[in-house]
Amino acid sequence: MQSRIFSLTALVMLYAAGVQAEIIMDGGEINFTGRVVSQPCVVAPDSADIDVDMGRISKQDLLQNGKSQTKNFSIRLTNCNTSTVQSVRVTFSGNEDSKLPGRLDITGDADGAAIRLLNQDGSAIIINNPAQGIPLNDGENTLNFGAYLEAQPATELVTGNYAASANFILSYQ
Repeated sequence: MQSRIFSLTALVMLYAAGVQAEIIMDGGEINFTGRVVSQPCVVAPDSADIDVDMGRISKQDLLQNGKSQTKNFSIRLTNCNTSTVQSVRVTFSGNEDSKLPGRLDITGDADGAAIRLLNQDGSAIIINNPAQGIPLNDGENTLNFGAYLEAQPATELVTGNYAASANFILSYQ
């Protein structure tokens, strides 16, 4: 009986100590990919997504002037290194307006207008084409642009809310 008590005591002690059988099963595979690149500049976090408030535009002013006031916006670049490149060209890509070629199409309730993008010097940027080259400096650079709403010729101007989106791509030279 003493050996039974000893066996029972040993069994209780093993259970209390947490001895458990380990079960090993096949798992899966993890793949890691990436890319190391040499970028002459880094787009600042506050320039990754830019909102340009075009404001409230009077239908009468738009019809009379053909366009709204210009709204300025900037793309800020940091950590620029000009040892291998000296300038950058920005391409704004988006849906081109069918009645005003080179302009950005708008969507929403408003109709009869499109958005014209401008270089810093006020010259027109053709949507989906590279803008003029902008010289770079080492360190931080601010690329300045403008935009205005332009009425389509011989088209009824419909009032309401509108929106447009464009992506930008940087090409270094």
